[in-house]
Amino acid sequence: MEALFLFLGLFLGLWLAFFQEVALTIVLVLLYGLLLIISAKQGKWVVFLLGSTLGVGVGLFAYFLTPFSSPSWVYVIKVGNGYVIAQRGLHRYYLADYEHHFEVGDILRINGFISPFKATTYESQFDFGKYLSSFGVKYELSGKSSFIFKTPLRLREKEDAFLAHFEQNTASLLSSLLFARSSSSSIKDSASGMNLLFAISTSGFFLSVLCKLVEHIASFFFAKKGEKITGFIFVLFFFPLALRKIGIARLILVKGLSLLFEYGLKKPFPAPSRIGISGITLLIIDFHFAFQSGFLISFGLSLYFGFLAPLLINKKKWKKRIIGFFFVRLFLLPLSFSSGGFHLFSALYSVVLIPFSFLLIVFGYLSFLTFPFAGLLNGIGGISSTLINAFSSFDPVIPLVALPKGGIAIFYVVLALSLLLSEVGLRRARNILVFGYIGMYVVSLIPFNYVFSYQVSFINVGQGDAILLRKGSDVVMIDTGGVVGKDLANETLIPFLRKQRIYHVNAIIASHGDYDHIGASSSLMASFKVDRFLEDVGPSFSIGSLSFINYNVYQGKDENDTSSVLWTKIGGVSYLFTGDASTAIESQIVRDNPTLRCDILKVGHHGSNTSSSEAFLDLLQPKVAIISCGAKNRYGHPDKVVLDRLEKRHIEIRRTDLEGTITYYGLGKG
Repeated sequence: MEALFLFLGLFLGLWLAFFQEVALTIVLVLLYGLLLIISAKQGKWVVFLLGSTLGVGVGLFAYFLTPFSSPSWVYVIKVGNGYVIAQRGLHRYYLADYEHHFEVGDILRINGFISPFKATTYESQFDFGKYLSSFGVKYELSGKSSFIFKTPLRLREKEDAFLAHFEQNTASLLSSLLFARSSSSSIKDSASGMNLLFAISTSGFFLSVLCKLVEHIASFFFAKKGEKITGFIFVLFFFPLALRKIGIARLILVKGLSLLFEYGLKKPFPAPSRIGISGITLLIIDFHFAFQSGFLISFGLSLYFGFLAPLLINKKKWKKRIIGFFFVRLFLLPLSFSSGGFHLFSALYSVVLIPFSFLLIVFGYLSFLTFPFAGLLNGIGGISSTLINAFSSFDPVIPLVALPKGGIAIFYVVLALSLLLSEVGLRRARNILVFGYIGMYVVSLIPFNYVFSYQVSFINVGQGDAILLRKGSDVVMIDTGGVVGKDLANETLIPFLRKQRIYHVNAIIASHGDYDHIGASSSLMASFKVDRFLEDVGPSFSIGSLSFINYNVYQGKDENDTSSVLWTKIGGVSYLFTGDASTAIESQIVRDNPTLRCDILKVGHHGSNTSSSEAFLDLLQPKVAIISCGAKNRYGHPDKVVLDRLEKRHIEIRRTDLEGTITYYGLGKG
């Protein structure tokens, strides 16, 4: 038990050291207190405190670590799709690699500079910056890079050559299953949209099931020791995949340690020791593992089944399997509606797909190591693709609100406590806990606060504009954003609206016709309840309880100058939304409206120097300026000239490329 409590302390200490959202921090502190009490009852509180102290110390050291000003060389520790993570000492950097030249183990000479890493993110979508942060990356390297040492094992080149033998859908499935590569394809997008990626991705859980099957077959030919050695050789066979999958690395480690303890040291190796020693070992190798999803799911499942084991001990094998599958799905439940909806048949579809995924893993890996089994694998991949397409044609979804990090942590704490209460026979307390949690979540879905609150949200849609205004139950959107090749409505806007408990929009107002302002409008109206779409608005108008004045009553020379310039007041705060209106329009507004003021200004044209003239800013006298733009956009927005104008007037600057979605929220009639 010492190893388990040392590991749990180390893990929690690392998480507590890194600044998290308030709700998550509160849950972590409560969990820390609970584990401290449990460890004290087991007489292991000193070990737990030691682990947590080490975790906090290492975490704080890494958090405040400053990078080299300009590293002359780095070595590659991870390859991704169009990038690598490179390291020098304790520092890690993002380095673009669009040509896929670099491999793990390469040592590179760098002639360039470092800067804080920034990537375009979108509301409710995958945050690449946070993903890299979980690997310890805060900065990126720019400039020229060349080889100092080129590792002879060029795995990516071999992978690319291997995948080229297969049809597109099969190649996409093999890429995900075997190499954990994020290739984009229609079949993978469909599987992702139905939350079926777990069923088509290799994990330690998948491999452990295969290993048990292999050990069961080996039991007909060998004694217990031979059976376990066969299982270890089988998982060791997949060692190259462990370089990208923490769950597989952990499985190999646990199998090897089990053999060492049981047949080498002649000591028992119970589940708590397996979890603790393997966890500590991986965190010693790289403490950043503690923040990565593969680590969290792998060890979370192990601890989870540790709680579950006493409840299954007297069950028959077939019952254990059914209950086990149910509880795995329960464990993964927060991930099942991370996109804002629960797919009713996702679990059933996963069961159907998993056998084909097993076949693709086994034969695909054998094929990768020997020669392409093109016919066999294309056949299995074709059946899988057909099934996924068939499932996508009937995929009923219950709209739900995705849980924040703090909410996910609470879910797992409640789940663990409910299993613990079941084990000690306190079923009534368990039922109160579980149904109380479910009840609170269901109540949270009901928009009670509509009557008593208001909000204005500048939604992060990258390089574009999308603004939500809500006063009570009246909802208006000014623009929707638009990105070529992305469905911002279904991927960003609708999940965001559901998180806000908004299920109906009274009207969409198009400021003007540019795609980055209204490109997502048609998709939004097709997939969400929207009453009206307004392109040309008059000098003043109302939508429900929301009233607007349009100050652009002039005829501009180009599309940008047709932008509406809308003023409204919500919650005692005045807003001016200027679209892409240029300084020519601004000068006419200044001339004709000498008393116009606003508290919060949506800066024109994403901070371009074609807008936000000095005379306009002097007239409005805003306290806050909101700039909606994408990180590293090709236009260079926001312009330094505009930023200087705002700073000169002591106007607070807020940017969606730096903060994400910016929301002003209040209680009252607004």
